[in-house]
Amino acid sequence: MAREKIRIKKIDNLTARQVTFSKRRRGIIKKANELSILCDADVALIIFSATGKLFEFSSSSMRDILGRYNLHASNINKMMGPPSPYHQLDNCNLSRLSKEVEDKTKQLRQMRGGDLEGLNLEELQRLEKSLESGLSRVSEKKGECVMSQISSLEKRGSELVDENRRLREQLVTLEMAKTMALKEAVETESATTNVSSYDSAAPIEDDFSDTSLKLGKRLKTPEIEHTCVCVYLHLRFAYKYQLLCLHTLRFGSIFPPILSPEFRIKLLDVIVESILQMKQLQSLNHSQRIALAGVLVLLFPIFSPNLFRPLGRASPSLFSEWNAPRPRHLRLLEGALHRQISIRQQVELWSPLPDQSWKPCTQSFTGSPLPEKSQGFLQVFLDGGLNQQRMGICDAVAVAKILNVTLVIPRLEVNPVWQDSSSFADIFDVDHFITVLKDEVRIVRELPTQYAWSTRDYYATGIRATRIKTAPTHASAEWYVENVLPVIQSYGIAAVAPFSHRLAFDNVPESIQRLRCKVNFEALNFVPRIRELGDAVVHRLRNPPSSSITSGATDPTERVNTIAKSGAGKFVVLHLRFDKDMAAHSGCDFGGGKAEKLALAKYRQVIWQGRVLNSQFTDEELRNKGRCPLTPEEIGLLLSALGFTNNTRLYLASHQVYGGEARISTLRKLFPVLENKKSLASAEELAEVEGKASLMAAVDYYVSMKSDIFISASPGNMHNALLAHRAYLNLKTINPNMILLGQVLVNKSLGWSEFEGAVVNGHKNRQGQLRLRKQKQSIYTYPAPDCMCKAA
Repeated sequence: MAREKIRIKKIDNLTARQVTFSKRRRGIIKKANELSILCDADVALIIFSATGKLFEFSSSSMRDILGRYNLHASNINKMMGPPSPYHQLDNCNLSRLSKEVEDKTKQLRQMRGGDLEGLNLEELQRLEKSLESGLSRVSEKKGECVMSQISSLEKRGSELVDENRRLREQLVTLEMAKTMALKEAVETESATTNVSSYDSAAPIEDDFSDTSLKLGKRLKTPEIEHTCVCVYLHLRFAYKYQLLCLHTLRFGSIFPPILSPEFRIKLLDVIVESILQMKQLQSLNHSQRIALAGVLVLLFPIFSPNLFRPLGRASPSLFSEWNAPRPRHLRLLEGALHRQISIRQQVELWSPLPDQSWKPCTQSFTGSPLPEKSQGFLQVFLDGGLNQQRMGICDAVAVAKILNVTLVIPRLEVNPVWQDSSSFADIFDVDHFITVLKDEVRIVRELPTQYAWSTRDYYATGIRATRIKTAPTHASAEWYVENVLPVIQSYGIAAVAPFSHRLAFDNVPESIQRLRCKVNFEALNFVPRIRELGDAVVHRLRNPPSSSITSGATDPTERVNTIAKSGAGKFVVLHLRFDKDMAAHSGCDFGGGKAEKLALAKYRQVIWQGRVLNSQFTDEELRNKGRCPLTPEEIGLLLSALGFTNNTRLYLASHQVYGGEARISTLRKLFPVLENKKSLASAEELAEVEGKASLMAAVDYYVSMKSDIFISASPGNMHNALLAHRAYLNLKTINPNMILLGQVLVNKSLGWSEFEGAVVNGHKNRQGQLRLRKQKQSIYTYPAPDCMCKAA
């Protein structure tokens, strides 16, 4: 309900009048200042208070502005008299120039492809020739630029060839010097053979004693260091790097001046001898060298563990994910691997949900008729992940309906975590979206050209009167009528940014609620390439090439066949929401040790700057409250307790698991048939969605909707979206009891039978049973009763 307008009249109370004067005076001066800045206008403001006190403001000089005002007033007085011949001539010239500007502007629009309706065939041909002539000149100029660049590159190439030839000549000279040095070393060795034979009993103190003998003196510590460095480079790199090392030794370009020129020559002789002794390494082929280098890299941390400890403390986010945590529930894991599953439990598990006397009713719903004229355009900018953006799209359509405006296809912002720049048209079928809603809301793909000043590029400057950035979370419909509609009526457009969770779920008309449901469940279809890839994945899940894994070799044949038949051609989708973002935000301990705790605490501080209150509680307190996401090991125990056998086809829908394969290994041990997009689709099929997190999430969403059972490891936007969508279609969805699981998993003395009984009893009514939405709850999590009707 709109606020009642207050009639303006003089304030009788003197104190209130003075306070009002002071506030309004500052406000009008602020508005005048903004007007001068935004519109580049010269503004002068003069105010006399009731007591005669003067207040003034001017954007430049008050005297200049008043002079311009007086001059303008005198010109108006002159214009009121009879026009002079010179004035008539000026008016004639002005009219002529205005006509020329209009003609040129029209011609420019036509050359850009607009305003062509009034042109005949001859005029269109003339315009085509003009464009072709201009295009030919542009192409000619471009060709000249290309040829100029080619000439420059050819010149640069010839210079590089000359430089290469010069370097080859230097290399030949270096080879000759090396041969001469080698000859001198051989002669020196032959001359000292007799002397060294009498010194055979001398103790060998270290690995460089032979080198000391050849050089005739003990090497000092810096000299030994540089010798080791150069020998290591020879072992590690190819022959061209050996030559480079020799070159730098000869001219002293990288070694410190502590090495004298005489010692450099002697050190060169030692290196040459080491190269000759390592000729056997050059006989290895490329693959053998790579394998040898890989072994050395793997053994290097073992021989030098102290070298990596400072790195682990300095970069815990990197090294914590290398540490594969051990299973935290070994007792339950052993019980899960040897569990016995009854036939009745299997039949009940895979049976579809019974009819719950609720059915979708958005198809039969017809909202209020679309008004003949739109009041303007509405832009929205959606942040967050795919499913958060999905909810924002539904809210944007509802707001456009409330305001009777035309909605521009929403702009999807780049997610800071996923780093995906996919647009609305990359994910959703725009034609289907517009067609389904054509009788409800006007929707356009792009903003008309006359509103080009309100595009995203202009918006980025931050100076746009049409931008609304103060929309509160879960704002009411009245808020949009009072705050957004006036902007649209003034400018013809409004842009709400950010726009996420910006419309309330309560006190909203029933027609608007049904419209949001219609958008969510009917209008938002994925593009064909996502549906095709999803259908291919679903087909391979339901029709595996072979099934060699059984649920137990000791069971009778008939029982095994019955269990296998109950789950034949069926699969489960597991949304394993255990990424680094989720793990850090929870503040829980996941068994990764001090490095993992430090890494998650550092990540939490960087992203949320201490705003995560969960980090103030102990791990046991958080688990007892159900605030810790389930690890892959814990979700595997949950699935085992619910009755899923080890031959269950499990599809893993997840963005990125924190810890990688090391975390998933325990889950894979319980459920060997663990699939994902990359294991079921070829590289060619994944080419269009690879590296695009939103498209990958869309494929997972589509496959999840086709699954027989869906289960999410932790609450979140995808969990809520699929929970609602599958409830809308009466599909089975297991909603984990996080409080129960947190409490039983903390109890380390609990046996498998007790754990299994607690899980089964705690999830009897959490397998897709419809729950009516309560006040303040999301319509995108609980679709009944807003989106559904009681069956007759």
